[in-house]
Amino acid sequence: MLKVLGMALIFFLLQPSLGSANDGPQDASGFAGTLGVSWGYGQLGSNDMGLKDRAMSAASLEALAGYRLNSRWIIGGDLNCRFQSQLASLSDADGTNLKGRAWLIGLGAQYQIDEKWRLQTAVEFLGRYDFDKPTSNAEDDHLAAPLGFRAKAQHLFRDQWSLDAGLSYTRWSTFHVGGTDNSKLSSQWMIEVGLSYHFGTTSPTQSTNENEKESRP
Repeated sequence: MLKVLGMALIFFLLQPSLGSANDGPQDASGFAGTLGVSWGYGQLGSNDMGLKDRAMSAASLEALAGYRLNSRWIIGGDLNCRFQSQLASLSDADGTNLKGRAWLIGLGAQYQIDEKWRLQTAVEFLGRYDFDKPTSNAEDDHLAAPLGFRAKAQHLFRDQWSLDAGLSYTRWSTFHVGGTDNSKLSSQWMIEVGLSYHFGTTSPTQSTNENEKESRP
């Protein structure tokens, strides 16, 4: 149900823009998206499995590839790959280490606030988190069935490059341990900073500003 509500929220936010595509120049539409890297700090744990929240860091690769609807909106598929390390000591984390790697897939959207600022969001509903060090005697302990929300503010500082700051939250509904899927919840939140490259069809505002720079003596 939460997955459906998340996708419905993105569709609802896009509705005003879908009906106003003629507000901007006709060349505003086309293939567009972003590629980004980020570093984050947060916590991961599972009360259902008796694993207390512990401090984690994450290096992430992110991609939004889709279609520019008009001068304001881009919507498309979102991919997030994370490589996480546990910062908490074993003595502070019940003797367990949840270091691992994750991939998440969902729907994403980007909204252009003005010529310098963007807001990018995503709802993630497919993915898996594999532990580097199994929590049992099995070799494939992992988390599955995610539902994640991500949002970040992007400030363009040079041509198609932006500095980013964001928040993310992911809830995992399945904890696979000892060869068995357990319907146990795990949750993670992250505060992230990063860098993104914006590619594809640019908005009319951005194109105009770039042309003005080139025409200056």
